[in-house]
Amino acid sequence: LESSSSSSSSSSSSTAASDSKTGIVLLFASPLVMLSREPEEVPSPVHRDAASSNGPPPLLNRQASAVVVQPVESLDVERECDLLLQSLSDASRAQRVPKMSVRCATYDTLTSLLTMNSTTALQFSGHCHPDFIALETSSGSAHLLDMAALRSALQSSIPKTDSNLKLVTLLACHSFKAATEFVDAGVPHVVALRSNRRIRDVSAAEFSRSFYLALACGRTVQDAFDIARHAVRSSPTYRSDDAD
Repeated sequence: LESSSSSSSSSSSSTAASDSKTGIVLLFASPLVMLSREPEEVPSPVHRDAASSNGPPPLLNRQASAVVVQPVESLDVERECDLLLQSLSDASRAQRVPKMSVRCATYDTLTSLLTMNSTTALQFSGHCHPDFIALETSSGSAHLLDMAALRSALQSSIPKTDSNLKLVTLLACHSFKAATEFVDAGVPHVVALRSNRRIRDVSAAEFSRSFYLALACGRTVQDAFDIARHAVRSSPTYRSDDAD
């Protein structure tokens, strides 16, 4: 896990949970399905003179496209959300913390949140690839937003000055390139996965729980990041092949 910052000093930055005017938004894109088209053979039209012949009509050599639905590996977003809510609940006993909302990670939801400038911390739980981030359509299929499109969306939606968005957490495999787009768009703190190895659900949930608990208790982003990474490494479910 990598914590990126456009600020030269972590001590000068405030925590993402300290602004009572805005809160934390968890964007999730799971479960998803991939829609693709696959060639299939189609029957040839039956000539009138052959309408009474026995047997099925012959198949044409040409092919048509059939829609193929392929499920994408599902993530345990519900457990991750429950742990995050529990962390905020625990921290609220000591001090006031912001509320959290959960939204489906569609393109419209992402750009609307950024345009309204209404959130301090944004977490994405889903799938990434070096070439794209997998958002979701209203029908539940994958919307593969390439890096150029993500860059354009962020540059046009995030205010150039006085942006309330202080932290973005991308809990997804291969999310480092997407993270650089958020940094270039002016987000002070971005947490992403730099390693090429996968991050397991249990590790992502443990990181999220510890990270936001520390933030809600007033720790800096860097301190919270270090605490969360240590929590993952010390977890009884940690494996040596887990992404670091």
